[in-house]
This record gives sequence, structure tokens and C-alpha cells, in this order.
Amino acid sequence: MNEEDARSWLAEGSGLLKGRRYDEALAAFNWAVTLEADNVSAWTLKAAALEGLHRYEEALECCERALALDASAAPVYSQKAFVLSRLHRDQEALEVARRAIVLDPRDADGFSASGSALLALRRSQEALEAYEYALKLDPSHIRSSAGKSGALTSLRRYEEALWAAQHAIALDPFYATSHNNKAAALRNLRRPEEALAAYQRAIQLDPRHAIAHSNLSLVLIGLNCYVEALAACDRAIALDPDLPSAYNNRAVALVFLKRNDEALAAIERSIQLNPGHRAPYINKAVLLFRLGLYGEAFAAFKLFWRFRRAR
Repeated sequence: MNEEDARSWLAEGSGLLKGRRYDEALAAFNWAVTLEADNVSAWTLKAAALEGLHRYEEALECCERALALDASAAPVYSQKAFVLSRLHRDQEALEVARRAIVLDPRDADGFSASGSALLALRRSQEALEAYEYALKLDPSHIRSSAGKSGALTSLRRYEEALWAAQHAIALDPFYATSHNNKAAALRNLRRPEEALAAYQRAIQLDPRHAIAHSNLSLVLIGLNCYVEALAACDRAIALDPDLPSAYNNRAVALVFLKRNDEALAAIERSIQLNPGHRAPYINKAVLLFRLGLYGEAFAAFKLFWRFRRAR
């Protein structure tokens, strides 16, 4: 009876998860694992619900519980890779995603998780290829549709990125990342008002979407709304204290507000979190030059140029 009841809760939770009703889905999966503690799918789907609620450490624990039950379950590795990417453990996420692909080469989630990790590691062409392969396996795979837009933006193929984001939104109008990626394409196409609306829609759909808050600040800076941009960065950091772009964007807003010491501290934090990202180095160089620290400015510029040439 418990097994039958657990399967019933599992089915109900799955439907709620598809509808992005994460709190209710989590409650259903909690019942499922209570009634059938060795159900691998229940633990994996509970992890997905927790990911949707931005409770990443708990989601990771659920993945580990599932892997302890079945170390050869490809969907668990895919879900674990998604969560690791959320935690900015990108190289680890890539390794876990590749394990999922080895176990099940026909599972779109594995390739999509690989794409997410590759994109975070700034291996944008490989990320695009991973997303496109996932979409060959499952043309309606929403994470891959949205991710493809992000990869195309990273490759500066902005018109294609916009089309990909619009396609993702047509598949699922309520997936916040699709709207975030649409906004990124629009911003790079110099359509700031439309980008602003798209970021606001992403945040409306998922108020805890730290990247959308951080990216919103870039549009606000472009519109000379520096106080509002700083507030957007602060919201992003409150949601995700380890998000490098939020500190870099915060520094830019602080420079315009003539709060240079705070700006320099924000840049240093961005570099500390992601030493391989080139943008903070040029911002640091410009700021140090303005402060008359020419030697340090030149050193920062050399690092920026090294990363630019590597790219």
C-alpha cells in the first residue's frame, strides 16, 4: 500500500513540477520519500523541486541520497549537474554531466547540463553544440532552448539568440531564464527599453532569479539610472552572494556614483569569485587609472588583454 501511495504522490508531484508549482511539488515528493524511502525517482524529483526553490544545498543532498540507492541512474547525475552549476561548481558540474551522458546517451538532460556548465566555463561554442544535441533528442527541452539563446549571446550572435529565446518562450512562457536570455540579446542589440521589460518579466516570474537582477543593472546603467542599478546588484548579491557578475556590475554603478573605494572592493570580490572572467580586469584598470595608480592599472590591463587574446 505504501508503494502504491508513494507512486500516486510521485505522479502528482511530477505534474506540479511541470507547472512550476515548486512548493506544492516538494510537499508531494516529501510524502513519496516518506512512504518509499528507496525510490530513486522521488529523491531526484525532490531535488528538482528544491532547485526550483533555489534551495541548492538541500537539492544536492537529495541527489546524493538517490545516488546512494542507484549509482548508475543517469537522471540523478543530470539533476546533480544542474544543481552544481547553480552553486557555481562548474567544472564539477561538467564532469557529473558527462557521467550522465555515458550512462544514457539519449537523455537530453545530460547534454543540457553539460551545456550549462560549459557556458559558465566560457566554452560557448561547445555549450551551443551540447544544447543543440539535446534539442535533437528532445525538441521541446526548455532548458536547452533557453540555454541555446545564452550560448548564442555569448558568441555575439545576437539576432539568433533573440530568435532562440523567443522560441523557448513559445515552448514555456513561464520559464524565467528564457526571458532573461531574451533580455540579454535585446540589450546587446541596443534595444534597452525592450530589454528592461524582458528582465522585469523574468523577475516577475522568478523573484529569486539572481542573474536576472544582476543583468537588469546593466540596462539601468545604460539608462543612467545608477542608484536603481546599484539596488538591483544588491538584490542579486542578497540572493546569491557568490555571483561574480553582480559584484562587477555593482562596481560599474558605484564608479558612476563616484564611490570609487567601494567600486574597487566590488571588483576585487568579482575577481576573487571568478579569476578567469576578463571584464572585471578592464574595469579595475580604468578605475585604478582614474585614481592615479598607473602601475597597478597597467598590470590589470595586461591581465585583461591576456584573457581577451585567449578568447
